[in-house]
Amino acid sequence: MVIYPGEVTAAAATAGADLARVRHGFDPTRRLGCGNMGCVWASSRPGVVVKLTTDWDEAAFAAWATGKRLPGAGVVRYHAVFHVGRFGNAGHHVWALWRDAIRPLESTASPGDAQAALAGAQAAHGDLQRALHLVGTSRYFDLEPWRQAYYHLEKGEVAELSALRSTPPDEVVAMARAGRPARGPGGRRIARIRKALLAYEGALDRLLDMPMAAALGTTLLHLSGRNIWFGDLKLDNLGRRWLPPHDLVLHDAAPDLALEPLDADAIPGLPTSPAPPGRRWLRTSRRPRERRAR
Repeated sequence: MVIYPGEVTAAAATAGADLARVRHGFDPTRRLGCGNMGCVWASSRPGVVVKLTTDWDEAAFAAWATGKRLPGAGVVRYHAVFHVGRFGNAGHHVWALWRDAIRPLESTASPGDAQAALAGAQAAHGDLQRALHLVGTSRYFDLEPWRQAYYHLEKGEVAELSALRSTPPDEVVAMARAGRPARGPGGRRIARIRKALLAYEGALDRLLDMPMAAALGTTLLHLSGRNIWFGDLKLDNLGRRWLPPHDLVLHDAAPDLALEPLDADAIPGLPTSPAPPGRRWLRTSRRPRERRAR
Protein backbone atom coordinates (compact mmCIF):
# COMPACT_ATOMS: atom_id res chain seq x y z
CA MET A 1 0.00 0.00 0.00
CA VAL A 2 0.96 3.63 -0.44
CA ILE A 3 0.78 6.23 2.30
CA TYR A 4 -0.93 9.47 1.29
CA PRO A 5 0.03 11.98 3.99
CA GLY A 6 -0.13 14.88 1.54
CA GLU A 7 -3.75 14.23 0.56
CA VAL A 8 -5.11 13.89 4.09
CA THR A 9 -2.99 16.79 5.38
CA ALA A 10 -4.32 18.97 2.58
CA ALA A 11 -7.85 17.88 3.43
CA ALA A 12 -7.33 18.78 7.08
CA ALA A 13 -5.95 22.21 6.17
CA THR A 14 -8.57 22.99 3.52
CA ALA A 15 -11.67 21.70 5.29
CA GLY A 16 -10.57 22.14 8.90
CA ALA A 17 -13.26 24.73 9.66
CA ASP A 18 -16.03 22.53 8.26
CA LEU A 19 -14.65 19.46 10.05
CA ALA A 20 -14.72 21.39 13.33
CA ARG A 21 -18.43 22.16 12.83
CA VAL A 22 -19.40 18.49 12.77
CA ARG A 23 -21.00 17.31 15.99
CA HIS A 24 -17.85 15.85 17.58
CA GLY A 25 -15.48 18.55 16.35
CA PHE A 26 -11.94 18.44 14.97
CA ASP A 27 -8.62 19.64 16.40
CA PRO A 28 -6.12 20.25 13.54
CA THR A 29 -3.30 20.93 16.01
CA ARG A 30 -3.35 17.40 17.47
CA ARG A 31 -2.48 14.80 14.86
CA LEU A 32 -2.19 11.49 16.71
CA GLY A 33 -0.59 9.32 14.04
CA CYS A 34 -0.74 8.01 10.47
CA GLY A 35 -1.23 4.62 8.86
CA ASN A 36 -1.20 3.18 5.36
CA MET A 37 -4.16 5.12 4.01
CA GLY A 38 -4.76 8.05 6.38
CA CYS A 39 -4.10 9.92 9.60
CA VAL A 40 -5.93 10.37 12.90
CA TRP A 41 -6.61 13.68 14.69
CA ALA A 42 -8.16 14.47 18.04
CA SER A 43 -11.76 15.66 18.22
CA SER A 44 -13.36 17.98 20.75
CA ARG A 45 -14.99 15.04 22.55
CA PRO A 46 -12.98 12.76 24.85
CA GLY A 47 -12.83 9.19 23.61
CA VAL A 48 -13.59 10.12 19.98
CA VAL A 49 -11.05 10.72 17.21
CA VAL A 50 -11.26 11.83 13.58
CA LYS A 51 -9.65 9.71 10.88
CA LEU A 52 -9.07 11.19 7.43
CA THR A 53 -8.57 8.32 5.01
CA THR A 54 -8.29 7.55 1.31
CA ASP A 55 -9.49 3.96 1.89
CA TRP A 56 -12.73 3.43 -0.03
CA ASP A 57 -13.44 0.11 1.73
CA GLU A 58 -13.10 1.51 5.24
CA ALA A 59 -15.23 4.55 4.42
CA ALA A 60 -17.92 2.34 2.89
CA PHE A 61 -18.01 0.04 5.92
CA ALA A 62 -18.00 2.98 8.33
CA ALA A 63 -21.00 4.50 6.55
CA TRP A 64 -22.83 1.17 6.71
CA ALA A 65 -21.93 0.58 10.39
CA THR A 66 -22.70 4.11 11.68
CA GLY A 67 -25.69 3.95 13.99
CA LYS A 68 -25.67 0.14 14.16
CA ARG A 69 -25.16 -1.74 17.42
CA LEU A 70 -23.04 -4.66 16.29
CA PRO A 71 -23.10 -7.67 18.66
CA GLY A 72 -20.01 -7.84 20.81
CA ALA A 73 -18.73 -4.38 19.87
CA GLY A 74 -15.54 -6.00 18.61
CA VAL A 75 -15.25 -3.52 15.74
CA VAL A 76 -14.66 0.13 16.54
CA ARG A 77 -17.86 2.20 16.74
CA TYR A 78 -18.34 4.92 14.13
CA HIS A 79 -20.27 8.10 14.89
CA ALA A 80 -20.28 10.03 11.60
CA VAL A 81 -18.84 9.77 8.09
CA PHE A 82 -18.48 12.51 5.46
CA HIS A 83 -16.78 12.90 2.11
CA VAL A 84 -14.25 15.76 2.36
CA GLY A 85 -13.23 16.05 -1.31
CA ARG A 86 -10.52 15.11 -3.77
CA PHE A 87 -6.93 16.12 -3.11
CA GLY A 88 -3.45 15.73 -4.56
CA ASN A 89 -2.29 15.51 -8.16
CA ALA A 90 -4.10 12.20 -8.60
CA GLY A 91 -7.32 13.54 -7.08
CA HIS A 92 -7.63 10.92 -4.34
CA HIS A 93 -10.93 10.91 -2.49
CA VAL A 94 -10.65 11.69 1.24
CA TRP A 95 -13.30 10.75 3.79
CA ALA A 96 -13.60 11.86 7.43
CA LEU A 97 -14.57 9.17 9.96
CA TRP A 98 -15.46 10.03 13.55
CA ARG A 99 -14.91 6.90 15.61
CA ASP A 100 -14.12 5.75 19.13
CA ALA A 101 -10.53 6.13 20.28
CA ILE A 102 -8.59 2.95 21.02
CA ARG A 103 -5.77 1.99 23.33
CA PRO A 104 -2.71 0.63 21.48
CA LEU A 105 -1.77 -2.97 22.06
CA GLU A 106 1.81 -2.14 22.97
CA SER A 107 0.66 -0.41 26.16
CA THR A 108 -1.34 -3.46 27.29
CA ALA A 109 -0.80 -7.17 27.76
CA SER A 110 -0.05 -9.38 24.77
CA PRO A 111 -3.13 -10.85 23.04
CA GLY A 112 -1.59 -14.31 23.43
CA ASP A 113 -3.36 -17.14 21.61
CA ALA A 114 -5.71 -14.68 19.91
CA GLN A 115 -2.95 -13.89 17.44
CA ALA A 116 -2.77 -17.52 16.30
CA ALA A 117 -6.56 -17.70 15.88
CA LEU A 118 -6.60 -14.49 13.89
CA ALA A 119 -3.79 -15.77 11.68
CA GLY A 120 -5.92 -18.85 10.98
CA ALA A 121 -8.92 -16.67 10.10
CA GLN A 122 -6.74 -14.55 7.84
CA ALA A 123 -5.46 -17.61 5.97
CA ALA A 124 -8.99 -19.00 5.61
CA HIS A 125 -10.15 -15.61 4.34
CA GLY A 126 -7.61 -15.89 1.52
CA ASP A 127 -9.09 -19.27 0.53
CA LEU A 128 -12.61 -17.80 0.71
CA GLN A 129 -11.61 -14.87 -1.46
CA ARG A 130 -10.16 -17.18 -4.10
CA ALA A 131 -13.21 -19.46 -3.94
CA LEU A 132 -15.62 -16.55 -4.41
CA HIS A 133 -13.44 -14.83 -7.02
CA LEU A 134 -15.56 -13.92 -10.06
CA VAL A 135 -18.59 -15.88 -8.82
CA GLY A 136 -21.64 -14.06 -10.15
CA THR A 137 -19.54 -11.68 -12.25
CA SER A 138 -18.81 -14.15 -15.04
CA ARG A 139 -22.27 -13.52 -16.50
CA TYR A 140 -20.99 -10.12 -17.66
CA PHE A 141 -18.51 -11.65 -20.10
CA ASP A 142 -17.92 -14.93 -21.88
CA LEU A 143 -14.59 -15.70 -20.22
CA GLU A 144 -12.57 -14.87 -23.29
CA PRO A 145 -9.08 -16.42 -23.41
CA TRP A 146 -7.39 -13.16 -22.45
CA ARG A 147 -9.55 -12.90 -19.33
CA GLN A 148 -8.73 -16.49 -18.41
CA ALA A 149 -5.04 -15.64 -18.69
CA TYR A 150 -5.43 -12.38 -16.75
CA TYR A 151 -7.11 -14.12 -13.82
CA HIS A 152 -4.87 -17.21 -14.08
CA LEU A 153 -7.91 -19.43 -14.47
CA GLU A 154 -7.58 -23.10 -15.21
CA LYS A 155 -10.05 -25.00 -17.40
CA GLY A 156 -11.74 -26.48 -14.36
CA GLU A 157 -12.29 -23.05 -12.83
CA VAL A 158 -13.74 -21.72 -16.08
CA ALA A 159 -16.22 -24.58 -16.07
CA GLU A 160 -17.14 -23.89 -12.42
CA LEU A 161 -17.73 -20.19 -13.05
CA SER A 162 -19.71 -20.85 -16.21
CA ALA A 163 -21.99 -23.25 -14.33
CA LEU A 164 -22.77 -20.52 -11.75
CA ARG A 165 -23.01 -17.70 -14.27
CA SER A 166 -26.69 -16.95 -13.64
CA THR A 167 -26.60 -17.44 -9.85
CA PRO A 168 -26.16 -14.30 -7.69
CA PRO A 169 -23.20 -14.51 -5.27
CA ASP A 170 -25.38 -14.28 -2.16
CA GLU A 171 -27.37 -17.30 -3.34
CA VAL A 172 -24.15 -19.21 -3.97
CA VAL A 173 -23.00 -18.46 -0.41
CA ALA A 174 -26.42 -19.46 0.97
CA MET A 175 -26.14 -22.81 -0.81
CA ALA A 176 -22.64 -23.26 0.58
CA ARG A 177 -23.82 -22.53 4.12
CA ALA A 178 -26.74 -24.92 3.77
CA GLY A 179 -24.44 -27.68 2.52
CA ARG A 180 -26.77 -28.52 -0.34
CA PRO A 181 -25.29 -31.27 -2.45
CA ALA A 182 -24.74 -30.18 -6.02
CA ARG A 183 -23.23 -32.07 -8.90
CA GLY A 184 -21.02 -30.88 -11.68
CA PRO A 185 -18.57 -27.98 -11.87
CA GLY A 186 -20.87 -25.59 -9.99
CA GLY A 187 -21.10 -28.03 -7.10
CA ARG A 188 -17.32 -28.21 -6.87
CA ARG A 189 -17.09 -24.43 -6.57
CA ILE A 190 -19.82 -24.36 -3.91
CA ALA A 191 -17.96 -27.06 -1.96
CA ARG A 192 -14.78 -24.94 -2.08
CA ILE A 193 -16.69 -21.93 -0.73
CA ARG A 194 -18.24 -24.02 2.06
CA LYS A 195 -14.85 -25.39 3.10
CA ALA A 196 -13.33 -21.89 3.25
CA LEU A 197 -16.33 -20.50 5.17
CA LEU A 198 -16.16 -23.26 7.77
CA ALA A 199 -12.42 -22.69 8.22
CA TYR A 200 -12.85 -18.90 8.56
CA GLU A 201 -15.68 -19.09 11.06
CA GLY A 202 -14.05 -21.98 12.88
CA ALA A 203 -10.97 -19.83 13.52
CA LEU A 204 -13.19 -17.05 14.82
CA ASP A 205 -15.02 -19.52 17.07
CA ARG A 206 -11.76 -20.11 18.92
CA LEU A 207 -11.72 -16.44 19.90
CA LEU A 208 -14.95 -16.91 21.87
CA ASP A 209 -13.07 -18.93 24.50
CA MET A 210 -10.59 -16.10 25.11
CA PRO A 211 -11.85 -13.42 27.53
CA MET A 212 -9.91 -10.62 25.86
CA ALA A 213 -10.94 -11.61 22.31
CA ALA A 214 -14.49 -12.93 22.79
CA ALA A 215 -16.10 -9.62 21.79
CA LEU A 216 -14.00 -9.43 18.63
CA GLY A 217 -14.92 -12.98 17.68
CA THR A 218 -18.62 -12.33 18.30
CA THR A 219 -18.65 -9.28 16.03
CA LEU A 220 -16.65 -10.86 13.23
CA LEU A 221 -18.88 -13.95 13.27
CA HIS A 222 -21.96 -11.72 13.09
CA LEU A 223 -20.50 -9.83 10.13
CA SER A 224 -19.56 -13.09 8.43
CA GLY A 225 -23.21 -14.06 8.70
CA ARG A 226 -23.98 -10.76 6.90
CA ASN A 227 -21.46 -11.75 4.18
CA ILE A 228 -18.85 -9.21 5.27
CA TRP A 229 -15.37 -10.68 5.73
CA PHE A 230 -12.15 -9.15 7.00
CA GLY A 231 -8.84 -10.54 5.80
CA ASP A 232 -6.40 -8.04 7.27
CA LEU A 233 -6.59 -9.20 10.89
CA LYS A 234 -2.98 -8.52 11.83
CA LEU A 235 -2.10 -6.92 15.16
CA ASP A 236 -1.40 -3.52 13.55
CA ASN A 237 -5.14 -3.18 12.93
CA LEU A 238 -6.15 -4.17 16.46
CA GLY A 239 -6.27 -2.23 19.69
CA ARG A 240 -8.11 -2.19 23.02
CA ARG A 241 -11.41 -0.50 23.67
CA TRP A 242 -11.01 2.94 25.23
CA LEU A 243 -13.40 2.14 28.09
CA PRO A 244 -13.35 -0.91 30.38
CA PRO A 245 -13.15 -3.86 29.97
CA HIS A 246 -10.61 -2.87 27.26
CA ASP A 247 -11.35 -5.87 25.01
CA LEU A 248 -9.66 -6.35 21.66
CA VAL A 249 -11.22 -4.25 18.91
CA LEU A 250 -10.64 -3.98 15.17
CA HIS A 251 -10.04 -0.29 14.51
CA ASP A 252 -8.94 -0.42 10.84
CA ALA A 253 -12.23 -1.88 9.65
CA ALA A 254 -11.81 -2.27 5.89
CA PRO A 255 -13.48 -5.50 4.70
CA ASP A 256 -11.63 -7.22 1.87
CA LEU A 257 -14.72 -9.11 0.72
CA ALA A 258 -18.38 -8.19 1.10
CA LEU A 259 -21.66 -9.15 -0.52
CA GLU A 260 -23.61 -6.71 1.67
CA PRO A 261 -24.02 -3.48 -0.36
CA LEU A 262 -21.28 -1.10 0.83
CA ASP A 263 -20.89 2.15 -1.09
CA ALA A 264 -18.49 4.97 -0.24
CA ASP A 265 -19.57 6.94 -3.32
CA ALA A 266 -22.95 7.63 -1.69
CA ILE A 267 -21.44 9.23 1.43
CA PRO A 268 -22.56 12.88 1.67
CA GLY A 269 -20.17 15.80 1.69
CA LEU A 270 -19.38 17.91 4.72
CA PRO A 271 -22.10 20.36 5.81
CA THR A 272 -21.42 23.76 4.29
CA SER A 273 -20.38 26.61 6.55
CA PRO A 274 -23.14 29.09 7.51
CA ALA A 275 -23.01 32.61 6.12
CA PRO A 276 -21.39 35.25 8.37
CA PRO A 277 -23.96 36.94 10.65
CA GLY A 278 -23.17 40.42 9.31
CA ARG A 279 -23.90 39.54 5.72
CA ARG A 280 -27.10 37.73 6.66
CA TRP A 281 -28.33 40.82 8.60
CA LEU A 282 -27.59 43.20 5.72
CA ARG A 283 -29.40 40.97 3.27
CA THR A 284 -32.60 40.57 5.29
CA SER A 285 -33.02 43.77 7.31
CA ARG A 286 -34.77 46.87 5.97
CA ARG A 287 -34.77 48.92 9.18
CA PRO A 288 -31.85 51.25 8.31
CA ARG A 289 -33.49 52.16 4.97
CA GLU A 290 -36.83 52.86 6.67
CA ARG A 291 -35.15 55.27 9.11
CA ARG A 292 -33.57 57.24 6.28
CA ALA A 293 -36.97 57.57 4.57
CA ARG A 294 -38.38 59.37 7.60
